[in-house]
Amino acid sequence: MYSFSKPQIGYEALMKSYHNKVINLAGEKQKGEVPLVVNLFQSVLDGFIRAEIKKEEAEPAKPPKGRKMRRKKDKGLENPLDHVFTNYQVNIMQSCDQCTSYIWGMEKAYMCSYCKMVCHKKCICKIAIDCSTFCSKKCDDEPGSQHFGVRVGHLVNNKTPVPIVLEIMMEHVEMNGLYTEGIYRKSGSANRMKELHQLLETGPENVCLEDHPIHAVTGLVKQWLRELPEPLMTFTHYNDFLRAIELPEKQEQLQAIYRVLEQLPAANFNTLERLVFHLVRVAKEEKSNRMTPNSLAIVFAPCILRCPDSADPLMSMKDVAKTTTCVEMILNEQIRKYNEKMEEIEQLEYAEALAVNQLKLKRRNTSWNLPLRFITPYKEVAIRETPGSDLCAVPEDEPLDSDTEAERSLMERIKSIKQEKEDLACRLPELEQPGSDQENLDSEASVSSESLLDERAVCSDTEGQY
Repeated sequence: MYSFSKPQIGYEALMKSYHNKVINLAGEKQKGEVPLVVNLFQSVLDGFIRAEIKKEEAEPAKPPKGRKMRRKKDKGLENPLDHVFTNYQVNIMQSCDQCTSYIWGMEKAYMCSYCKMVCHKKCICKIAIDCSTFCSKKCDDEPGSQHFGVRVGHLVNNKTPVPIVLEIMMEHVEMNGLYTEGIYRKSGSANRMKELHQLLETGPENVCLEDHPIHAVTGLVKQWLRELPEPLMTFTHYNDFLRAIELPEKQEQLQAIYRVLEQLPAANFNTLERLVFHLVRVAKEEKSNRMTPNSLAIVFAPCILRCPDSADPLMSMKDVAKTTTCVEMILNEQIRKYNEKMEEIEQLEYAEALAVNQLKLKRRNTSWNLPLRFITPYKEVAIRETPGSDLCAVPEDEPLDSDTEAERSLMERIKSIKQEKEDLACRLPELEQPGSDQENLDSEASVSSESLLDERAVCSDTEGQY
Protein backbone atom coordinates (compact mmCIF):
# COMPACT_ATOMS: atom_id res chain seq x y z
CA MET A 1 0.00 0.00 0.00
CA TYR A 2 1.09 3.48 -0.74
CA SER A 3 0.96 6.19 1.89
CA PHE A 4 -0.29 9.62 0.88
CA SER A 5 0.64 12.76 2.79
CA LYS A 6 -2.28 14.64 4.45
CA PRO A 7 -3.40 17.45 2.12
CA GLN A 8 -3.11 20.99 3.49
CA ILE A 9 -4.76 24.13 2.15
CA GLY A 10 -4.60 27.72 3.29
CA TYR A 11 -7.45 30.03 4.20
CA GLU A 12 -7.26 32.18 1.08
CA ALA A 13 -6.91 29.20 -1.24
CA LEU A 14 -9.92 27.54 0.37
CA MET A 15 -12.08 30.64 -0.03
CA LYS A 16 -10.96 31.12 -3.64
CA SER A 17 -11.70 27.50 -4.51
CA TYR A 18 -15.12 27.69 -2.84
CA HIS A 19 -15.90 30.93 -4.71
CA ASN A 20 -15.11 29.35 -8.08
CA LYS A 21 -17.17 26.28 -7.24
CA VAL A 22 -20.20 28.40 -6.36
CA ILE A 23 -19.87 30.41 -9.60
CA ASN A 24 -19.83 27.22 -11.63
CA LEU A 25 -22.90 25.85 -9.86
CA ALA A 26 -24.86 29.11 -9.98
CA GLY A 27 -24.64 29.80 -13.69
CA GLU A 28 -25.71 33.01 -15.34
CA LYS A 29 -29.23 33.17 -13.86
CA GLN A 30 -28.20 33.03 -10.17
CA LYS A 31 -24.91 34.88 -10.49
CA GLY A 32 -26.16 37.73 -8.27
CA GLU A 33 -26.56 35.41 -5.26
CA VAL A 34 -22.95 34.19 -5.33
CA PRO A 35 -21.58 36.86 -2.90
CA LEU A 36 -24.31 36.07 -0.38
CA VAL A 37 -23.48 32.34 -0.35
CA VAL A 38 -19.73 33.00 -0.14
CA ASN A 39 -20.12 35.44 2.78
CA LEU A 40 -22.29 32.96 4.65
CA PHE A 41 -19.68 30.22 4.24
CA GLN A 42 -16.91 32.59 5.35
CA SER A 43 -18.77 33.54 8.56
CA VAL A 44 -19.33 29.86 9.43
CA LEU A 45 -15.67 29.10 8.75
CA ASP A 46 -14.48 32.03 10.90
CA GLY A 47 -16.67 30.87 13.79
CA PHE A 48 -15.27 27.36 13.56
CA ILE A 49 -11.69 28.64 13.58
CA ARG A 50 -12.30 30.87 16.63
CA ALA A 51 -13.88 27.99 18.54
CA GLU A 52 -10.90 25.76 17.84
CA ILE A 53 -8.45 28.44 18.96
CA LYS A 54 -10.33 28.90 22.26
CA LYS A 55 -10.43 25.17 22.79
CA GLU A 56 -6.65 24.91 22.38
CA GLU A 57 -6.08 27.84 24.75
CA ALA A 58 -8.37 26.34 27.38
CA GLU A 59 -6.40 23.06 27.55
CA PRO A 60 -3.40 23.72 29.81
CA ALA A 61 -0.10 22.08 29.11
CA LYS A 62 0.67 19.11 31.35
CA PRO A 63 3.43 20.03 33.80
CA PRO A 64 6.06 17.58 35.03
CA LYS A 65 5.02 15.19 37.77
CA GLY A 66 7.20 16.73 40.47
CA ARG A 67 5.99 20.21 39.67
CA LYS A 68 2.38 19.05 39.67
CA MET A 69 2.65 17.74 43.21
CA ARG A 70 4.25 20.99 44.36
CA ARG A 71 1.49 23.09 42.81
CA LYS A 72 -1.18 20.92 44.35
CA LYS A 73 0.36 21.50 47.75
CA ASP A 74 0.51 25.25 47.25
CA LYS A 75 -3.13 25.29 46.24
CA GLY A 76 -4.33 24.92 49.84
CA LEU A 77 -4.86 28.09 51.94
CA GLU A 78 -3.27 28.55 55.32
CA ASN A 79 -6.59 29.97 56.58
CA PRO A 80 -9.66 28.52 54.83
CA LEU A 81 -11.73 31.57 55.85
CA ASP A 82 -9.69 33.98 53.72
CA HIS A 83 -11.38 35.42 50.65
CA VAL A 84 -10.26 34.00 47.31
CA PHE A 85 -11.21 36.57 44.68
CA THR A 86 -11.44 35.92 40.97
CA ASN A 87 -12.15 38.70 38.50
CA TYR A 88 -14.71 38.63 35.71
CA GLN A 89 -16.37 41.03 33.32
CA VAL A 90 -19.84 42.25 34.29
CA ASN A 91 -22.51 41.87 31.63
CA ILE A 92 -25.56 42.92 33.69
CA MET A 93 -25.42 45.82 36.14
CA GLN A 94 -25.22 44.70 39.80
CA SER A 95 -24.37 46.19 43.18
CA CYS A 96 -21.15 45.95 45.17
CA ASP A 97 -21.63 44.10 48.46
CA GLN A 98 -19.08 46.33 50.19
CA CYS A 99 -19.96 49.91 49.16
CA THR A 100 -23.51 49.16 47.81
CA SER A 101 -22.80 51.25 44.67
CA TYR A 102 -23.35 49.89 41.17
CA ILE A 103 -20.91 47.85 39.10
CA TRP A 104 -21.77 48.79 35.55
CA GLY A 105 -21.68 46.60 32.48
CA MET A 106 -18.28 45.91 30.86
CA GLU A 107 -16.53 46.71 34.19
CA LYS A 108 -14.29 44.33 36.10
CA ALA A 109 -15.75 42.81 39.26
CA TYR A 110 -14.25 40.45 41.84
CA MET A 111 -16.05 37.47 43.39
CA CYS A 112 -15.01 35.33 46.36
CA SER A 113 -15.04 31.66 45.43
CA TYR A 114 -16.09 30.74 49.00
CA CYS A 115 -18.87 33.14 49.93
CA LYS A 116 -19.70 34.49 46.44
CA MET A 117 -19.20 38.06 47.61
CA VAL A 118 -19.03 40.55 44.72
CA CYS A 119 -17.23 43.89 44.94
CA HIS A 120 -15.12 46.47 43.11
CA LYS A 121 -11.37 46.16 42.92
CA LYS A 122 -11.02 49.29 45.07
CA CYS A 123 -13.23 47.74 47.75
CA ILE A 124 -11.08 44.64 48.26
CA CYS A 125 -8.64 46.48 50.50
CA LYS A 126 -11.52 47.61 52.76
CA ILE A 127 -12.74 44.09 53.44
CA ALA A 128 -11.62 42.36 56.60
CA ILE A 129 -9.53 39.26 56.05
CA ASP A 130 -11.76 37.26 58.33
CA CYS A 131 -14.55 35.93 56.15
CA SER A 132 -16.62 34.44 58.95
CA THR A 133 -19.21 37.18 58.66
CA PHE A 134 -19.95 36.35 55.07
CA CYS A 135 -19.05 32.72 54.57
CA SER A 136 -21.16 29.83 55.68
CA LYS A 137 -18.31 27.38 55.22
CA LYS A 138 -18.27 26.40 58.90
CA CYS A 139 -22.03 26.11 59.37
CA ASP A 140 -21.65 22.51 60.53
CA ASP A 141 -19.52 23.62 63.49
CA GLU A 142 -21.95 26.36 64.60
CA PRO A 143 -24.59 25.81 67.30
CA GLY A 144 -28.25 25.35 66.44
CA SER A 145 -30.32 28.30 65.28
CA GLN A 146 -32.11 30.35 67.92
CA HIS A 147 -34.39 32.55 65.82
CA PHE A 148 -34.49 31.13 62.26
CA GLY A 149 -35.93 27.77 61.30
CA VAL A 150 -37.58 27.34 64.72
CA ARG A 151 -41.26 26.67 65.35
CA VAL A 152 -43.24 29.79 66.16
CA GLY A 153 -44.49 28.33 69.44
CA HIS A 154 -40.90 28.15 70.74
CA LEU A 155 -40.21 31.83 69.99
CA VAL A 156 -43.14 33.48 71.80
CA ASN A 157 -44.33 33.89 75.37
CA ASN A 158 -46.74 36.07 77.34
CA LYS A 159 -44.48 39.12 77.06
CA THR A 160 -43.62 38.69 73.37
CA PRO A 161 -46.65 37.31 71.47
CA VAL A 162 -44.76 37.83 68.16
CA PRO A 163 -41.22 36.48 67.55
CA ILE A 164 -38.80 39.26 68.38
CA VAL A 165 -36.71 39.01 65.19
CA LEU A 166 -39.78 39.28 62.95
CA GLU A 167 -41.17 42.16 65.01
CA ILE A 168 -37.89 44.09 64.86
CA MET A 169 -37.62 43.73 61.08
CA MET A 170 -41.26 44.66 60.42
CA GLU A 171 -41.03 47.73 62.65
CA HIS A 172 -37.91 48.82 60.77
CA VAL A 173 -39.69 48.42 57.42
CA GLU A 174 -42.70 50.38 58.70
CA MET A 175 -40.43 53.21 59.84
CA ASN A 176 -38.07 53.33 56.86
CA GLY A 177 -39.38 51.34 53.91
CA LEU A 178 -43.11 51.90 53.34
CA TYR A 179 -42.42 54.39 50.54
CA THR A 180 -39.65 52.37 48.85
CA GLU A 181 -40.66 51.30 45.37
CA GLY A 182 -40.81 47.54 44.94
CA ILE A 183 -40.60 46.79 48.65
CA TYR A 184 -40.74 42.99 49.18
CA ARG A 185 -40.69 42.48 45.39
CA LYS A 186 -37.05 43.42 44.81
CA SER A 187 -34.44 41.06 46.20
CA GLY A 188 -31.61 42.15 48.45
CA SER A 189 -27.96 41.20 48.24
CA ALA A 190 -27.48 37.59 49.30
CA ASN A 191 -24.28 38.42 51.17
CA ARG A 192 -25.78 41.36 53.06
CA MET A 193 -28.73 39.13 54.00
CA LYS A 194 -26.32 36.43 55.18
CA GLU A 195 -24.44 38.98 57.28
CA LEU A 196 -27.65 40.31 58.84
CA HIS A 197 -28.89 36.76 59.39
CA GLN A 198 -25.87 35.93 61.56
CA LEU A 199 -26.10 39.21 63.47
CA LEU A 200 -29.76 38.62 64.31
CA GLU A 201 -28.98 35.07 65.39
CA THR A 202 -26.38 36.22 67.90
CA GLY A 203 -28.28 39.18 69.40
CA PRO A 204 -31.30 40.79 67.70
CA GLU A 205 -31.62 43.53 70.33
CA ASN A 206 -28.14 44.90 69.53
CA VAL A 207 -28.48 44.98 65.73
CA CYS A 208 -28.75 48.39 64.06
CA LEU A 209 -30.87 47.74 60.98
CA GLU A 210 -30.22 51.26 59.66
CA ASP A 211 -26.75 50.04 58.66
CA HIS A 212 -28.23 47.51 56.24
CA PRO A 213 -30.11 48.07 52.94
CA ILE A 214 -33.88 47.95 53.25
CA HIS A 215 -34.17 45.21 50.62
CA ALA A 216 -31.81 43.03 52.66
CA VAL A 217 -34.17 43.41 55.63
CA THR A 218 -37.29 42.61 53.59
CA GLY A 219 -35.54 39.66 51.99
CA LEU A 220 -34.73 38.34 55.44
CA VAL A 221 -38.38 38.70 56.49
CA LYS A 222 -39.38 36.39 53.65
CA GLN A 223 -36.50 34.05 54.45
CA TRP A 224 -37.60 33.85 58.10
CA LEU A 225 -41.09 32.82 56.99
CA ARG A 226 -39.82 30.28 54.45
CA GLU A 227 -37.48 28.61 56.94
CA LEU A 228 -40.24 27.87 59.45
CA PRO A 229 -40.61 24.10 59.93
CA GLU A 230 -44.37 24.63 59.58
CA PRO A 231 -45.83 27.72 57.87
CA LEU A 232 -47.95 30.23 59.76
CA MET A 233 -51.16 28.90 58.20
CA THR A 234 -50.03 25.31 59.02
CA PHE A 235 -49.96 22.17 56.94
CA THR A 236 -52.95 20.81 58.87
CA HIS A 237 -55.29 23.53 57.61
CA TYR A 238 -53.86 23.78 54.09
CA ASN A 239 -56.72 21.83 52.49
CA ASP A 240 -59.29 23.72 54.59
CA PHE A 241 -58.16 27.03 53.10
CA LEU A 242 -58.31 25.59 49.58
CA ARG A 243 -61.84 24.29 50.16
CA ALA A 244 -62.88 27.72 51.41
CA ILE A 245 -61.68 29.31 48.16
CA GLU A 246 -63.76 26.83 46.13
CA LEU A 247 -67.06 28.07 47.62
CA PRO A 248 -69.30 29.91 45.14
CA GLU A 249 -69.99 33.21 46.95
CA LYS A 250 -67.31 35.66 48.03
CA GLN A 251 -68.92 36.28 51.42
CA GLU A 252 -69.04 32.54 52.07
CA GLN A 253 -65.39 32.28 51.12
CA LEU A 254 -64.43 35.04 53.55
CA GLN A 255 -66.40 33.57 56.42
CA ALA A 256 -64.95 30.10 55.78
CA ILE A 257 -61.39 31.49 55.64
CA TYR A 258 -61.81 33.36 58.92
CA ARG A 259 -63.30 30.28 60.58
CA VAL A 260 -60.17 28.34 59.63
CA LEU A 261 -57.98 31.19 60.88
CA GLU A 262 -59.63 30.94 64.29
CA GLN A 263 -58.54 27.28 64.46
CA LEU A 264 -54.84 28.13 64.12
CA PRO A 265 -52.58 27.76 67.17
CA ALA A 266 -52.37 30.90 69.28
CA ALA A 267 -48.71 31.59 68.41
CA ASN A 268 -49.36 31.20 64.67
CA PHE A 269 -52.54 33.29 64.84
CA ASN A 270 -50.89 36.19 66.69
CA THR A 271 -47.88 36.19 64.37
CA LEU A 272 -50.07 36.01 61.27
CA GLU A 273 -52.26 38.82 62.62
CA ARG A 274 -49.21 41.05 63.05
CA LEU A 275 -47.84 40.13 59.61
CA VAL A 276 -51.15 40.83 57.87
CA PHE A 277 -51.42 44.21 59.62
CA HIS A 278 -47.87 44.99 58.44
CA LEU A 279 -48.79 44.08 54.85
CA VAL A 280 -51.93 46.23 55.12
CA ARG A 281 -49.76 49.20 56.01
CA VAL A 282 -47.51 48.43 53.05
CA ALA A 283 -50.50 48.16 50.70
CA LYS A 284 -51.88 51.48 51.98
CA GLU A 285 -48.85 53.20 50.43
CA GLU A 286 -49.44 51.57 47.07
CA LYS A 287 -49.04 54.85 45.19
CA SER A 288 -45.44 55.15 46.37
CA ASN A 289 -44.19 51.57 46.64
CA ARG A 290 -46.22 50.09 43.72
CA MET A 291 -47.16 47.06 45.82
CA THR A 292 -50.84 46.16 45.48
CA PRO A 293 -52.56 43.52 47.65
CA ASN A 294 -52.27 41.14 44.71
CA SER A 295 -48.52 41.76 44.42
CA LEU A 296 -48.04 41.16 48.14
CA ALA A 297 -50.15 37.99 47.98
CA ILE A 298 -48.03 36.64 45.13
CA VAL A 299 -44.88 37.24 47.18
CA PHE A 300 -46.09 35.99 50.57
CA ALA A 301 -48.50 33.16 49.73
CA PRO A 302 -45.67 30.63 49.16
CA CYS A 303 -44.14 31.73 52.48
CA ILE A 304 -47.17 31.47 54.79
CA LEU A 305 -49.51 29.04 52.98
CA ARG A 306 -47.60 26.21 51.35
CA CYS A 307 -48.44 22.56 50.87
CA PRO A 308 -46.79 19.79 52.92
CA ASP A 309 -43.43 18.55 51.68
CA SER A 310 -44.93 15.11 51.03
CA ALA A 311 -47.52 16.48 48.57
CA ASP A 312 -47.33 15.97 44.83
CA PRO A 313 -45.32 18.84 43.27
CA LEU A 314 -47.64 19.02 40.27
CA MET A 315 -50.69 19.37 42.51
CA SER A 316 -48.98 22.06 44.56
CA MET A 317 -48.25 24.00 41.37
CA LYS A 318 -51.94 23.87 40.48
CA ASP A 319 -52.84 25.20 43.93
CA VAL A 320 -50.66 28.32 43.62
CA ALA A 321 -53.54 30.38 42.22
CA LYS A 322 -55.84 29.31 45.06
CA THR A 323 -53.32 30.07 47.80
CA THR A 324 -52.59 33.47 46.27
CA THR A 325 -56.31 34.24 46.08
CA CYS A 326 -56.75 33.20 49.72
CA VAL A 327 -54.00 35.53 50.97
CA GLU A 328 -55.21 38.35 48.73
CA MET A 329 -58.78 38.04 50.09
CA ILE A 330 -57.47 38.26 53.66
CA LEU A 331 -55.46 41.38 52.80
CA ASN A 332 -58.37 43.09 51.02
CA GLU A 333 -60.74 42.32 53.90
CA GLN A 334 -58.29 43.64 56.48
CA ILE A 335 -57.70 46.78 54.39
CA ARG A 336 -61.47 47.37 54.34
CA LYS A 337 -61.68 46.97 58.13
CA TYR A 338 -58.64 49.20 58.57
CA ASN A 339 -60.24 51.97 56.51
CA GLU A 340 -63.52 51.74 58.43
CA LYS A 341 -61.81 51.89 61.82
CA MET A 342 -59.65 54.81 60.71
CA GLU A 343 -62.77 56.70 59.59
CA GLU A 344 -64.34 56.06 62.98
CA ILE A 345 -61.18 57.28 64.71
CA GLU A 346 -61.34 60.47 62.65
CA GLN A 347 -64.97 60.98 63.72
CA LEU A 348 -63.97 60.52 67.35
CA GLU A 349 -61.13 63.00 66.93
CA TYR A 350 -63.59 65.52 65.49
CA ALA A 351 -65.98 64.93 68.39
CA GLU A 352 -63.12 65.35 70.84
CA ALA A 353 -62.08 68.63 69.20
CA LEU A 354 -65.67 69.92 69.48
CA ALA A 355 -65.86 68.95 73.14
CA VAL A 356 -62.51 70.61 73.91
CA ASN A 357 -63.55 73.81 72.16
CA GLN A 358 -66.86 73.82 73.98
CA LEU A 359 -65.08 73.36 77.30
CA LYS A 360 -62.71 76.25 76.55
CA LEU A 361 -65.60 78.48 75.52
CA LYS A 362 -67.59 77.63 78.64
CA ARG A 363 -64.65 78.33 80.91
CA ARG A 364 -63.92 81.61 79.15
CA ASN A 365 -67.52 82.84 79.39
CA THR A 366 -68.07 81.56 82.92
CA SER A 367 -65.45 83.95 84.25
CA TRP A 368 -67.43 86.93 82.85
CA ASN A 369 -71.08 86.03 83.30
CA LEU A 370 -71.08 84.78 86.92
CA PRO A 371 -72.15 87.37 89.55
CA LEU A 372 -69.21 89.18 91.04
CA ARG A 373 -68.02 87.68 94.32
CA PHE A 374 -66.57 89.87 97.01
CA ILE A 375 -64.51 88.13 99.66
CA THR A 376 -63.48 90.18 102.68
CA PRO A 377 -59.73 90.37 103.13
CA TYR A 378 -60.17 90.47 106.91
CA LYS A 379 -62.71 88.60 108.92
CA GLU A 380 -63.49 91.61 111.16
CA VAL A 381 -64.27 94.00 108.27
CA ALA A 382 -67.94 94.19 107.33
CA ILE A 383 -69.10 95.11 103.85
CA ARG A 384 -72.11 97.37 103.45
CA GLU A 385 -74.44 96.74 100.59
CA THR A 386 -76.85 99.25 99.13
CA PRO A 387 -80.41 97.98 98.60
CA GLY A 388 -80.41 98.54 94.81
CA SER A 389 -76.95 97.20 94.17
CA ASP A 390 -76.47 94.18 91.85
CA LEU A 391 -73.21 93.28 93.51
CA CYS A 392 -73.33 90.92 96.41
CA ALA A 393 -70.77 89.12 98.51
CA VAL A 394 -70.87 85.38 97.94
CA PRO A 395 -69.29 83.05 100.50
CA GLU A 396 -66.37 80.93 99.34
CA ASP A 397 -68.06 77.64 100.19
CA GLU A 398 -71.28 78.42 98.29
CA PRO A 399 -71.85 75.79 95.53
CA LEU A 400 -71.60 77.00 91.98
CA ASP A 401 -74.39 76.77 89.43
CA SER A 402 -74.84 74.11 86.75
CA ASP A 403 -71.78 75.31 84.76
CA THR A 404 -69.48 73.29 86.99
CA GLU A 405 -71.45 70.13 86.36
CA ALA A 406 -71.42 70.89 82.64
CA GLU A 407 -67.64 71.23 82.69
CA ARG A 408 -67.31 67.99 84.60
CA SER A 409 -69.53 66.17 82.11
CA LEU A 410 -67.51 67.60 79.21
CA MET A 411 -64.25 66.42 80.77
CA GLU A 412 -65.70 62.96 81.29
CA ARG A 413 -66.88 62.89 77.68
CA ILE A 414 -63.43 63.90 76.43
CA LYS A 415 -61.87 61.18 78.54
CA SER A 416 -64.29 58.55 77.23
CA ILE A 417 -63.64 59.62 73.62
CA LYS A 418 -59.88 59.25 74.15
CA GLN A 419 -60.38 55.82 75.66
CA GLU A 420 -62.57 54.78 72.73
CA LYS A 421 -59.89 55.95 70.28
CA GLU A 422 -57.24 53.93 72.09
CA ASP A 423 -59.46 50.85 72.02
CA LEU A 424 -60.03 51.25 68.29
CA ALA A 425 -56.31 51.75 67.63
CA CYS A 426 -55.54 48.56 69.57
CA ARG A 427 -58.14 46.69 67.51
CA LEU A 428 -56.70 47.75 64.14
CA PRO A 429 -54.64 44.56 63.57
CA GLU A 430 -57.40 42.15 64.67
CA LEU A 431 -58.38 39.24 62.43
CA GLU A 432 -62.12 38.91 63.08
CA GLN A 433 -65.06 37.35 61.34
CA PRO A 434 -66.42 39.77 58.71
CA GLY A 435 -69.99 39.54 60.02
CA SER A 436 -69.29 40.11 63.70
CA ASP A 437 -66.84 42.89 62.96
CA GLN A 438 -69.34 44.65 60.75
CA GLU A 439 -71.97 44.58 63.47
CA ASN A 440 -69.52 46.06 65.96
CA LEU A 441 -68.57 48.78 63.54
CA ASP A 442 -72.21 49.64 62.86
CA SER A 443 -73.07 49.88 66.56
CA GLU A 444 -69.97 51.96 67.34
CA ALA A 445 -70.60 54.20 64.37
CA SER A 446 -74.19 54.85 65.51
CA VAL A 447 -73.02 55.77 69.02
CA SER A 448 -70.30 58.02 67.66
CA SER A 449 -72.68 59.73 65.24
CA GLU A 450 -75.21 60.39 68.02
CA SER A 451 -72.53 61.84 70.30
CA LEU A 452 -71.23 63.90 67.40
CA LEU A 453 -74.70 65.36 66.72
CA ASP A 454 -75.12 66.16 70.40
CA GLU A 455 -71.77 67.94 70.46
CA ARG A 456 -72.63 69.97 67.37
CA ALA A 457 -76.02 70.98 68.81
CA VAL A 458 -74.60 72.03 72.19
CA CYS A 459 -71.74 73.88 70.57
CA SER A 460 -74.06 75.82 68.26
CA ASP A 461 -76.34 76.74 71.20
CA THR A 462 -73.39 77.94 73.24
CA GLU A 463 -72.07 80.08 70.42
CA GLY A 464 -75.55 81.53 69.88
CA GLN A 465 -75.84 82.57 73.52
CA TYR A 466 -72.48 84.29 73.68
